[in-house]
Amino acid sequence: MAIGGDVEVLTCPRCGYSKTIPYRLGDYVGKVVDETCPNDGERLVVHAIYSSRPTEQYS
Repeated sequence: MAIGGDVEVLTCPRCGYSKTIPYRLGDYVGKVVDETCPNDGERLVVHAIYSSRPTEQYS
């Protein structure tokens, strides 16, 4: 389940490959996910989670 505007960065601990995907409820930084690296087959790790929504500016 993705939350609108929130994304996570998955990285390969072996070669450094990374990709950005929509945030999935229950994921956390450091979690080893079921997806594998296309370069070497290593399982990917959640490296970062952040919001890609623009922040509101107050005057």
